[in-house]
Amino acid sequence: MRCPVTGMPWQFVENPPSANWKSVYRSRSQWKKSDNKLIGDLVEDRIIVSRKRNKQGKMVHKVEGGIYIDLKDTWYGKTAEGETVVKKKASVFTFTSKMSCASFSLPAGHPNIEGTCESAARGKVEKDGSYRRFHAPLSQIPADQKYICHLCYAGKGNYYYVAPSAKQMIILNWTKRELRRGTFVDQMVYAISTLFEPEAEEKMSSQLVSNKFFRLHDSGDFSIGDAFGADYYRAWCQIARRFNGKTLPKVLFWAPTRLWTFARWRSVFKRFPPPDNLALRPSALFTGAPPPRGVAKLAAGTMSAVKRVRKGVTISEPLPRGVYDCPAYAGAKEKSCASSNCRVCWKAKKRAVNYTTH
Repeated sequence: MRCPVTGMPWQFVENPPSANWKSVYRSRSQWKKSDNKLIGDLVEDRIIVSRKRNKQGKMVHKVEGGIYIDLKDTWYGKTAEGETVVKKKASVFTFTSKMSCASFSLPAGHPNIEGTCESAARGKVEKDGSYRRFHAPLSQIPADQKYICHLCYAGKGNYYYVAPSAKQMIILNWTKRELRRGTFVDQMVYAISTLFEPEAEEKMSSQLVSNKFFRLHDSGDFSIGDAFGADYYRAWCQIARRFNGKTLPKVLFWAPTRLWTFARWRSVFKRFPPPDNLALRPSALFTGAPPPRGVAKLAAGTMSAVKRVRKGVTISEPLPRGVYDCPAYAGAKEKSCASSNCRVCWKAKKRAVNYTTH
């Protein structure tokens, strides 16, 4: 079988060190457009919180349940090894162990592979060229660094398999449907509000999972299709404004984006600036590059430094002055924002942040 995008034979690698978009696309392509008729409405379910040991032997929490998209019929897919994947519903939220809060996940990668990250195509970024006002030229990527999308964690790890890929495709197509209907904002406000129901709040807080912070796009970006233009981005601005601590609880939102690289998207961000409780951060384009600065009045940018191993010793390169180093991966027992007692990404909008490449 060959990839319809590249024409190259499929290669499946178990949890590759770099993003393998070919295999990710194969997982996504099992969700056919005709399957959109299976997408039903939102259903509320109980949240379940459990603790277990991960592959490294560390105790981590796991949050499941909550609001989900019902499927009108059971969907069956196949993994690369031929195992059957069964889905009857798709949770609206993702609860990653690092974030210690709910998040919203869309398919990462370029739209040609059903992704939502237009800037994943390096050539397209270079053709626009306007990014160079805020960032080092891609022609100057050091030999030991890489275009950051080639290492994207959302193209490997748990995001790599058929079940998460199918869920993301369901979420993406549900989002487009609700935008067409004009109901996306109200539906998401309802979904986030369920995190404040007493039982859900008690269960999450018992494991330091907060409902007062929300991560937008632990995978993916705002490029969900030209037919919607900036509507999707503007919808999230409206959602954030609703959670202002007045009629609804106060929630802080954080979203990284690389769409700042395109002039037309910077124009959108300028015309419709994010509300005060949405930290929209422009991300650097290659590992080791300093955070983009002064982009369309957005929050301070982010970068991704690579730790090097020399003679068996892990060495961290010095960060640019004023860049805050994310502590979640440095000695925290559960490697999370909560265990590190840190919410800089949401709260400190003027502070640039580094995330060690992972």
